[in-house]
Amino acid sequence: MMKALLWKEWHQIRWKPAFALVVVSSFMGIGLWTRAVPDEGIVVASILGISLLMPVFTAMGLFAEEAEEGTLRLQLRLPVDARRVYCLKMAMGAAVTAAPLMLAMAAVLVITSGREMSAGVIVGYYGWALAF
Repeated sequence: MMKALLWKEWHQIRWKPAFALVVVSSFMGIGLWTRAVPDEGIVVASILGISLLMPVFTAMGLFAEEAEEGTLRLQLRLPVDARRVYCLKMAMGAAVTAAPLMLAMAAVLVITSGREMSAGVIVGYYGWALAF
């Protein structure tokens, strides 16, 4: 039952990490390749953008779509504890938020190759963002 709910959640929100990845990678690619500002400025701006906006963007659709379609009541009537459904939705939201951060970190590590910031500093920045 939980596997089916997980699959449904993924199908509902799978476009959000793809959209975030396109926006963030475009921003970072332009900023890091043109070197308009120091690498640290681009890294911090991308982290702030993802860390502050992506959770809001993801959370807007976790329960609103269910309530609008009328499937929230159906899910709560399933033979699964309502807390497990809630936890599954929140875990999926956290994964959708964390995925662009991880991919952005990989892109920064590949593009910058330690030119202004060491890999340890970059990983540290993104680690704090993931903890946030």
